[in-house]
Amino acid sequence: DDRFSSSKNSKIPIWLTCSTCYSCMIMPCIYRLKASTTLSGEATQHQRMSNWGVFGKMGIAFQSIGLILETIADIQKAKFKRKDGNRHLWCNVGLWSFSTYPNYLGEVVFWVGTYVGGISCCTTIMQYCLCSIGVVFI
Repeated sequence: DDRFSSSKNSKIPIWLTCSTCYSCMIMPCIYRLKASTTLSGEATQHQRMSNWGVFGKMGIAFQSIGLILETIADIQKAKFKRKDGNRHLWCNVGLWSFSTYPNYLGEVVFWVGTYVGGISCCTTIMQYCLCSIGVVFI
């Protein structure tokens, strides 16, 4: 049937676009890992950790805060929705009373942390551009 073959072909550009965006979003991690493996095999654990610098450590902190925020928001919403009569109501307890979507806020904070943590390892304009494109598509 021709209807289904054209439908599959129309999804290919969307798949390629999403894969490219996700690849750009993860590039700071790749550059950070690549930079930490360029240390000699004789480097101590302390030397490897000091290679992370201020931005690397800030990135880890942002990622941790983002994951915690997202997890707490999801748990609070699940508890709210489990109560009788709340299934179709808007969650307005806990973090949800401060932000419309605290779980998405946690997601954004996580990816900004990924960007901050890895951007200091970029050495070329192309690397900066790839990382920056990824953070724009959050």
